Amino acid sequence: MIASCITQDLSGSLPKCGAIIGSSVALKPFVGTSMGVQSVSTDTLAYKHRPVVYETPTLRNIYKVLATQYDPLGLLLPYTTRAKVIIRQLWNKQRGWDDPNLPPELLQSWRVWENELQYLPSITLPRTYVPPEVEKDGAIHEVHIFSDASEQAYGAVAYMRTTDKGGQVYLSFMVARSRVAPKRSHSIPRLELCGALVAAQLARLLQRELTLQIETTVLWTDSSTVLTWLTSESCHYKVFVGNRVAEIQELTEKCSWRYVASASNPADDLTRGKPLNVLTGTNRWSQGPPFLLQDSATWPVMPRTDLTDDPTEIRKSAFCGATAVPPQSIIFDSRNHETWQELLYITAKRVQQESFPNDYQHLEKGKPVSSDKHHMTQSLSAPVIVHYVYYIYSSVDEQRELTARLSSYKKKI
Repeated sequence: MIASCITQDLSGSLPKCGAIIGSSVALKPFVGTSMGVQSVSTDTLAYKHRPVVYETPTLRNIYKVLATQYDPLGLLLPYTTRAKVIIRQLWNKQRGWDDPNLPPELLQSWRVWENELQYLPSITLPRTYVPPEVEKDGAIHEVHIFSDASEQAYGAVAYMRTTDKGGQVYLSFMVARSRVAPKRSHSIPRLELCGALVAAQLARLLQRELTLQIETTVLWTDSSTVLTWLTSESCHYKVFVGNRVAEIQELTEKCSWRYVASASNPADDLTRGKPLNVLTGTNRWSQGPPFLLQDSATWPVMPRTDLTDDPTEIRKSAFCGATAVPPQSIIFDSRNHETWQELLYITAKRVQQESFPNDYQHLEKGKPVSSDKHHMTQSLSAPVIVHYVYYIYSSVDEQRELTARLSSYKKKI
């Protein structure tokens, strides 16, 4: 059975819209009915465990068990991510769907994980973001999203922080998403960047779907390298980093990024994994990090060290240029010539000798030049020769001297 969340008027304030009652999620205990869905005395969401019976652990049967854990909000991700990592390792071992010969160490890890399913009915989550008795008028709502990554997985988790008129702060779990790290090995900073991208996508999702007025959205990461990347221009980095930095900057244009130490980061539970029985009691994963219940002045800040960049991710730049050096035989001392016409004549003669040596020898001997060689004289018009004069005196000092001499020559002409 699938049912949408109970409305505010029937079951309290600020419901977790999007929470779905399905194959393994249910409301308990039941005390009456409304709209075809029975309301709840404790107003909480809970899970049901429906065991999957099979004879031999195979990849197919492991998938069947994992698929029964319907968790639309991601509350069980510290637990279910462990199973996803086991499955990825089985694929790396190239096991078939029905191959019963699983590696002993992975088989043992799977049995430990499966035995913890007995604690699933003990997992509960308040259905509303704040208690129904809290005055909604004048309340300030904030969204805080934490990201993290490890060699096995990366992801993000979001919480709502509500402050009422009296200054009382309430913190509640919203939604979480995780990804298993790709088969190709990546550096931890790159995986942290992937986790930050998941957080940015969650921020955009919540901005689009929430009907509450959100005062501010803050994203947290424990990677100083990621914070450096996000405050830089994406074009400075290689494709992998540059593309993700550009997307994060676009998605979180109206949000702010902050630093949180790994010890205070609830997303660390997602990437490292947690036993299911740990999630049944008081824990920071389902209830949020304690420091968010304090005044913002006491929140974690970046250590007083310069943000460091990863030099291996900087896009390499290269200069491509060309230089031209005139033949040494063309270069001569212009001070030996007294007039402008003489300088142009000698320059043209030298250029002809260098550019058209065979044709020049024919002209000196009085022999005719073929018709296709007429470019020899046509190309040496006065503007072209003047260009050559400036060209052969390439240094700055020579150019200045030549300019002065040309000015005096022109006055004599």
